[in-house]
Amino acid sequence: MIKFKLNGKNIEYTANPTQNLLHYLRNDLKLTAVKDGCSGQGACGACTVEINGKAKLACLTKIESLQNAEIFTPEGFPEYVLDTIAKAFVNEGAVQCGFCTPGFISRTKVLLQENPQPSIEEVKKAIKPHLCRCT
Repeated sequence: MIKFKLNGKNIEYTANPTQNLLHYLRNDLKLTAVKDGCSGQGACGACTVEINGKAKLACLTKIESLQNAEIFTPEGFPEYVLDTIAKAFVNEGAVQCGFCTPGFISRTKVLLQENPQPSIEEVKKAIKPHLCRCT
């Protein structure tokens, strides 16, 4: 049994330990903010979640590696965090279709937790793993 916290709730996982976190979140728990943009290749960032305070790709994270982890998806972020980041994206024209937005929001949340006033270069470095095909 693998135990971890997801969005503040205790989870006891007993199924396939090699399943990736993305499929578990979307298919089993119906948490759909994280997206599958690259079929598990770790190339787009659309499935980014927060694991133990770090931005991680859910498509590359196996459940077996999550013992005692604390995980947050955008569904578990405080409302004021989502509202603040989303408004900033909208005000700067950083959204179109929205497919990649949850991954960018997760990455932004983690960046601002670590560094509340990042430089432009630090922002560029943080979002470099993300692809947006329309903006």
